[in-house]
Amino acid sequence: MKSISNVSVIIPCYNAADVIERALDSVLTQSVLPKEIILIDDASNDDTSSELSRLKGLHHDVAITIITNKSN
Repeated sequence: MKSISNVSVIIPCYNAADVIERALDSVLTQSVLPKEIILIDDASNDDTSSELSRLKGLHHDVAITIITNKSN
């Protein structure tokens, strides 16, 4: 089991449906996990929102918060 740091990771996303999983995996494969991951969808007009929800459902071992902005 990995140790958990007292660090929050913030990942801003704009039309990032095709790359956000790679970014999240990069955070989750570090030797120390963050306390939380905050994903901010900055009013994307692709499938970013649904992809963020899917990824959150896959990773229950770390706190993931999704924030969705209504305008960019």
